[in-house]
Amino acid sequence: MLQKKFAIILAVLLLGACSDKRDQVSAADPSVQRTVSGDVKIGAWGPQSTKLGQRFGQQANGNSAFWFEQKGIFSSKDAEVWLDKNKLENLIIKPDALGTVEVDPELIKKPGNYSLYIVILSDGKKINIGEFQVQ
Repeated sequence: MLQKKFAIILAVLLLGACSDKRDQVSAADPSVQRTVSGDVKIGAWGPQSTKLGQRFGQQANGNSAFWFEQKGIFSSKDAEVWLDKNKLENLIIKPDALGTVEVDPELIKKPGNYSLYIVILSDGKKINIGEFQVQ
């Protein structure tokens, strides 16, 4: 079941990444008026671990990528994703549904546990996604 769910999420993210529209919200959509809801929720996310030197969700530029389910974020302009003290690049948000973000291999070149979290820019609120383990 988890593999099927991951495959569906990965397919949605890959299709979204092919688009030149980073945030799929039309100006006529009422959610545009509110780009972050007051109660952001994080669901499933992954991967939650990797082996030292092993890339995951590999991108064309050589970076790895995390994915996460989210409710309450409607635009990538309103949030940042961090891995410990490092802001991650190329955040893509499917409004009120999913997100993906790239990880430079330099950030995970040492074994250990790394805190993965979102910062909502409007109020600085920090929302924990989880702990990522490099073995």
